[in-house]
Amino acid sequence: MINKNTRIFMLASAAVCLSACSTVKLPDFDMPGLAKFKEASAKLVEGYPEVSEAPVRPEDLRSSAKWDSAAKALMSQRDGFNVPDTSSLPETSEAFDREVEALKAEVRSYKLDDPQ
Repeated sequence: MINKNTRIFMLASAAVCLSACSTVKLPDFDMPGLAKFKEASAKLVEGYPEVSEAPVRPEDLRSSAKWDSAAKALMSQRDGFNVPDTSSLPETSEAFDREVEALKAEVRSYKLDDPQ
């Protein structure tokens, strides 16, 4: 157990340390943009809108029931997704490359028909 004099000394030294912290003066730093920040922050205080100027609630919001039905429709589409059957893919890499080239030619023909 710590004796009484040691406890008093520790408390006194802690009090001296804490009081020394409050007397430290920090220099004024010249940070770039500090003047602009102070100016902009002063304008912010004056620029708060009044409650009467707040916009009214829009009337064309969806109801919660409509949100629910739209979410359920998306979930049913998600659940209806099936992984394609891989048994119809070509077995050799040459056949696969031919199929890729045929699909590219089909895309090019679609692009030629595009009026844009």
